[in-house]
Amino acid sequence: MDGITSFSSFPLQIANWVGSFSIIFGIGYLITSLLTTMNTIRFAVFAVFLMVGITLLAVGTIGSYLYRIFDASRRRPLYIVANTSGFRSQETDHPKTYYQTTIRGRAFQ
Repeated sequence: MDGITSFSSFPLQIANWVGSFSIIFGIGYLITSLLTTMNTIRFAVFAVFLMVGITLLAVGTIGSYLYRIFDASRRRPLYIVANTSGFRSQETDHPKTYYQTTIRGRAFQ
């Protein structure tokens, strides 16, 4: 399960889509019930679809925001510079903060 949910926001988008579909279906069900005959069972079905849709839409929206916060907190670099030209070395500017990083077998300074 972690392999599916750890690397994408797709499950949260599914919650948004299912919630939106449930709200639309509930409103459509209400309209068709009003045009024919409205009874307690039909109103209960409408209410269930509407409440479930609102809940799923809210959970999906909040989850999407939390996923964006989580994704930003990973502290991944926006880009990796392999070579520089015309700049002084980091080693001479800040000897205490100089380090070498290895990413996928390639060394970066």
